[in-house]
Amino acid sequence: MRHILEDIYQQLSVDDEYLTERDFSKDYLGRCGSYFAYLKSSDSQPSADVMLHLWGTLKQKKQVCEYQLPRARHPLNKHNLTNALSQYSSLAERAFQALNDLAIS
Repeated sequence: MRHILEDIYQQLSVDDEYLTERDFSKDYLGRCGSYFAYLKSSDSQPSADVMLHLWGTLKQKKQVCEYQLPRARHPLNKHNLTNALSQYSSLAERAFQALNDLAIS
């Protein structure tokens, strides 16, 4: 499960070069800034609450893109929003699947 968080963080940080692990912990996981580093260093697994928060945040960002896309006028803005929408949709699906897997096990 922790590897899914690492993959999601890596994918987000490709598009947002300013996204730090600290920001990811706070903004996406809903925890203190050192939480993601703690998970990695202790080889611990995230809780269902953390996965739910991640899924909700990704879903919310997807909804923002869906709202902004029809209002974008410049082709570059439309392109960037389309890419972001696709990424958030895919990552939200991965987080949701991981949450389901956690609930089943």
